[in-house]
Amino acid sequence: MTISLATYRTPTTNRLDSLFDSLFDPFFESVTIPRKRTTATVNTKVTTEDNKYIISVAAPGLDKEDFNITVAEETLTIQTDKEVAEFETSAFTKTWTLPEGIPPDKISADYHQGILRVTVEKPEVTTPETVTIKVT
Repeated sequence: MTISLATYRTPTTNRLDSLFDSLFDPFFESVTIPRKRTTATVNTKVTTEDNKYIISVAAPGLDKEDFNITVAEETLTIQTDKEVAEFETSAFTKTWTLPEGIPPDKISADYHQGILRVTVEKPEVTTPETVTIKVT
């Protein structure tokens, strides 16, 4: 069994709707509501290869000089203040927590055709030496 609801309109409600429309429509036609600036959404992708992580950030319309990439402790930050209206690129800041033991000199970045690519080499995994202790 399907139940559907319909709006019941009488001649009186139609007249009231018309009255309110005629009173308020001219007001709302002249009002423009300013667009509120929203937080930037940045398309990012993190992939893993054999010995490295690759962070890709879509940021068309920028130059490589527009990015500020920093590493503090185990936090990688990518930031730009520039906005490019024709690509809807907004200022943004993105951060990632890196695995322990990655020296900053093992991180590189390049920017090509609107994609910033940050490469982070994985830390070397060392296996602890196993020593057998002889019981006497």
